[in-house]
Amino acid sequence: MRLLHLLPTFDAGGLGSLAYDLVRAWPQTDTHTILAARFPQTAPTLKRQFEKLVGAERVREVPRDMLRPMGFVDALRDTARAYGAFDAAFIYNWFDHVWYTMGLRRSGHHRLIFCHVGTVVPPGDMTHRMFGSPYTVGVRFVPASRAVEAGLVAAGANPASICPVIWNGVDERMFEVNIPPPLEAHPPEEAPPVVFGFTGRMAPDAKDFDGLIRAFAKLTGRARARACLVLAGDGPKRRDFEALALSLGLSVRGDGVPTPGAVSFPGLLPREYVPEFLRSLDVFVMAALPIEGMSMALVEAIVAGLPIIATDVPSNREILEAVSIGRLVKGVDGLVQALEWLATDDEARVKLAAKSVSVRGRFTISRVAESYRALLTTPLA
Repeated sequence: MRLLHLLPTFDAGGLGSLAYDLVRAWPQTDTHTILAARFPQTAPTLKRQFEKLVGAERVREVPRDMLRPMGFVDALRDTARAYGAFDAAFIYNWFDHVWYTMGLRRSGHHRLIFCHVGTVVPPGDMTHRMFGSPYTVGVRFVPASRAVEAGLVAAGANPASICPVIWNGVDERMFEVNIPPPLEAHPPEEAPPVVFGFTGRMAPDAKDFDGLIRAFAKLTGRARARACLVLAGDGPKRRDFEALALSLGLSVRGDGVPTPGAVSFPGLLPREYVPEFLRSLDVFVMAALPIEGMSMALVEAIVAGLPIIATDVPSNREILEAVSIGRLVKGVDGLVQALEWLATDDEARVKLAAKSVSVRGRFTISRVAESYRALLTTPLA
């Protein structure tokens, strides 16, 4: 089969990583073409990896100006048309999927179009109006969680157009399982530091960096003396988060070095460095807001065998309760209690890590690829 994959950018975010791992896990009998929008200030960090995977001739960037959406539609139309016919197309950009489908339809593609939806559709969001577009008719939406599925229905999507939920997955070969060191008794003043970490785009969307920093600042006593917080990622809110940490009396480091009582900001991690970053942590904190659909960072942390603390939003609850791992918490006070607990209870961290290791097979990319491939031959109900 000839398959087309449409990415929001070649930036190494969760969607790009998911698409890359899916294509790599797909049967080699199929061919893949990868198109991504190109914005002036984005770094195409995944482009070269896709070129090595499928061949440079089947990887292209399509110029995009958010103020001229029809210009992008026309450029996408011409680019897709140049490659010839495709058996199916996969879109990895829910919020702008109508522009992608418009470009595809105008290029002559009238076969299957699937749209991965990894974010809960916010109530009242302007994207609700997209369901009224004639170009959306025939698109099959693939929700990454039940929370996303419910959001699609509430937003007005035709239930008949919604595919079964497919959880995100990762290439487990990239992630060595974190093996906690043997438990040893230490005098309180000699106990080793405990590194808490989180990674994500620092923007006002699905990640609650603000709440996590506020919770960390409330730690006292032994927990404050042992806990380190490392926040990987970048985005328009990074300077605000650094300023918040300073205003709360925390030390701030820009080198990513874990330091008790400090918040470290190593910046954006190249995709190949994510496994190493996770190996440096003792606990992963999935601080999400309700819009979070299913975090790739959470999946990676589970596959790496880390203890998990997660805010109690629908997507986190769905995943952790389904596989019986981690600890769900509510609000800043809940985060404070969980951070204090795992900063001072070494045995609890070991037990939570073992639970993550026991379920890592639920999140392999091979399972996800099989489910996506089945969509090509499974009619909707």
